[in-house]
Amino acid sequence: MDIVALTLGAGLGVLASGLYFMGLAVGIRMALGAPRPGLILLASAAVRMTLLVTAGMLALRLSPEAGLGFFVAFLLVRFTATASTRLFANLAKNA
Repeated sequence: MDIVALTLGAGLGVLASGLYFMGLAVGIRMALGAPRPGLILLASAAVRMTLLVTAGMLALRLSPEAGLGFFVAFLLVRFTATASTRLFANLAKNA
């Protein structure tokens, strides 16, 4: 197994996932104050999915190990983002 490719894929996965979830947060905040929130959410989702799929395809073109690193990094970032969001929501509710 090529550790360098795995690490490169993981780095790309962390970067792409971070941008994906930051875009999600920005899109939701923009939609909350908009007169037509559905349009903003749809455009945000399209941009985020395009970014994520393009980065994933780039990782897979490098090597299968890079693709695996990308996938695992995305899952870890997703888990961390959802867990921290739930934690902060519960803390805010109980405060």
